[in-house]
Amino acid sequence: MKGKKKNHGNELKRGTVEEAVSAIRSGDRVFVHSVAAAPQRLIQAMTARAPELENVEIVHIHTEGDAPYASPELAASFHTKAMFVGANVRKAVAGGQADYIPVFLFRFPPQTSMAFVPSACLST
Repeated sequence: MKGKKKNHGNELKRGTVEEAVSAIRSGDRVFVHSVAAAPQRLIQAMTARAPELENVEIVHIHTEGDAPYASPELAASFHTKAMFVGANVRKAVAGGQADYIPVFLFRFPPQTSMAFVPSACLST
């Protein structure tokens, strides 16, 4: 079982970042882990697939680092919903290419768990 672990009866596999994001499909909702833990290599691999994806909703609390999914050039592929607006998505929110969803942290995740059930999660 080299390279594989068991986790609650589900087999976990190791692979490349490209293999990891290959499960993302058009129309999916993807949750991106927050702040400095935003997985930049997974984000880059996902956005590299932009030509083959449409209407993928990116949901995050607050991320640091590059947010290429929020760029106007990728608007047909990705739409961002940010619960806190950081410098990396501020221009997209101000320009209408991304949405700001105000949230109180003391209500998170119950407040959001009903509204944002992700198809995939990018985490470190």
